[in-house]
Amino acid sequence: MLRNTFFRTLREYRLAIILWGLGLFLLTYSTAPTYSALLNGPDREKQLADLQKLTETFAFITGKAYDLNTYGGFITYRVIGLLPAMLSIFTLLAGSNLIRGEEERGALDVLLSTPHSRRSVIVQKWAGLSLGVLVIMVFCWAGTLAGVASSTGVSLDVGAAVLAYLNAGVVALFFGTLALALGQLTTRRQAAGITGGILAATYLINTSADKVPWLEWLRYFSPFYYESLSKPLAPSVGTNWLALAGLGVAVLVLLVGAVGMYVQRDHGGVFRLFPARASKVEVAAKVGPGQDGSGSLRFTNDFWFSLGPTLRNSAIWGGGISLYILIIVGAVNSIRDQLLNLLNSSIYKDLGLAIGPSNENLLGVVLFVSIPIIYAAYAVLQVASWAGEENSGRLELLLSTPVPRWRFLLDRFGVAVLGAGAMVGLSGLVFALATLLFNVPVELGKGVGAFVGLWIMQLVILAAGFGLSAVGARQAAAVTGVLVGLSYLADLLASLFKLPDWVPQLSVFRQYGRPIVEGFKTGPQLFLVALSLVFIALAVLRFRQRDIAR
Repeated sequence: MLRNTFFRTLREYRLAIILWGLGLFLLTYSTAPTYSALLNGPDREKQLADLQKLTETFAFITGKAYDLNTYGGFITYRVIGLLPAMLSIFTLLAGSNLIRGEEERGALDVLLSTPHSRRSVIVQKWAGLSLGVLVIMVFCWAGTLAGVASSTGVSLDVGAAVLAYLNAGVVALFFGTLALALGQLTTRRQAAGITGGILAATYLINTSADKVPWLEWLRYFSPFYYESLSKPLAPSVGTNWLALAGLGVAVLVLLVGAVGMYVQRDHGGVFRLFPARASKVEVAAKVGPGQDGSGSLRFTNDFWFSLGPTLRNSAIWGGGISLYILIIVGAVNSIRDQLLNLLNSSIYKDLGLAIGPSNENLLGVVLFVSIPIIYAAYAVLQVASWAGEENSGRLELLLSTPVPRWRFLLDRFGVAVLGAGAMVGLSGLVFALATLLFNVPVELGKGVGAFVGLWIMQLVILAAGFGLSAVGARQAAAVTGVLVGLSYLADLLASLFKLPDWVPQLSVFRQYGRPIVEGFKTGPQLFLVALSLVFIALAVLRFRQRDIAR
């Protein structure tokens, strides 16, 4: 056992750090050859004009693009703009687990029996997570430089690249520290869920503000806004040192708050920010799933015990997405002519997305290209929640009750599926009401099919994640997250970057298709349902046979 808490934290997350680092290394490495092939040919000016139109169309997802005629501007748009949100999924899961996760499985009591103060433990754990984020950023930086070195006609400011990835890493660390702080107020699962909801809401508010002026004031509460003020690789923007420093200060404020709450609360309890309400949460934190207040195990209703927290997290995520849907649907009529002009580009056609004046086509571009990845992120968090049950050591106690292993796994899978369904149902209902309220009529069958397809997509990700967790719970969430990210990029960029036909077919997002435009396709959706059944059956078989990891 490592005596140093800092190095022990690094060791615990070493595989996740390596997986994220290698995945992002490959992504950043591939960007330079893509830029060279796309924009260094004889029709460079036309390609640049089309790419500029494309970026304006997808500003709802990636934000505004700058200096696309330079490689720095191109990689900022294609990779660095999305990097903070992607990496924050990892950091919020890790941050919620640093203290509360170890506390819930009893490991922290052992650690604090050694001559380590609480303040030292939490600071060293946070420092370990911070170094892990820095290592991942080094992978990104190295991949960028390697890509530039292997490409013709591509140059890059090495120092500016360091600042660009530092800027992205600070945002990811912000959400990790936020999850750490919220973990002092509630359980690990709820801390991760609330942080994830804040992540999705603040990201979408920032990227939508340019198109929806009345959102402008809200973006000042988004860390992504301050991150977007600095684009070191885009010459016309550069580095906003005040914004970068502000993000650093916000991280430190959250850390000080987390440390202050942790050193003042009981182990197994919560910091009493609101004493009357905190006592109820404290009982949940002390008792944990599967127990009652007297200490006897409640092995008959684990399904219902787990359903409550899951539905609360679903409401948070569903509410955030519903707000985004209201914003986008409400803006469609006011920006209709602008969108139709932007969509008349060869690059947009290369993406395989239909162009036309119908509401279904427009919503397919400004809404249903972006929200599938948010639903997928929620599914990854549910996988992390299930894997966390084993990683925290609670499964050993719960599985000692007279409940078959297969039933326990299926109960938890059913809870995750119901939570996903509640989230989809809430946002689907809001979508239907918004189309009526803002006079943006959509064909009923296509609207229903779009949201049913999103639920089926989540079903596949959940089943695959539970299957990976049955093989090895410790890194199941990290692997699932990386696979989902690669799947999304493979579908979105397959046509543009001339990927082999079989590559996008492996993407769950490609199998989801565009039901809002083309209608619900029964064949592919039934295939995804069947694939989910196969994954969960394999998960049950494996879970029944292997030892529970300690």
